[in-house]
Amino acid sequence: MEDQVISRLRKNASEEIRVAVREYHGRRLVDVRVFAGARGQETVPTKKGVSIPIEIFGEFKNAIDDADEFLEQMWTEHGSSQRV
Repeated sequence: MEDQVISRLRKNASEEIRVAVREYHGRRLVDVRVFAGARGQETVPTKKGVSIPIEIFGEFKNAIDDADEFLEQMWTEHGSSQRV
């Protein structure tokens, strides 16, 4: 299976975060990884990232949702208008 890039997020001028579904040694994974390279040039994967087996992806998504709720509550309590 070829990597299926789901999303790309610009982290800074030289890095982007990619979310992809890939297969490694016969296991399907959701890979969230930092890619680096100068703008306009090919980017390469770094060691910064995590590969989540699809069997526990639902739990990972719940953890991200929990973090989002925590941040929302924190910003509300502190009167911040900052929002992800």
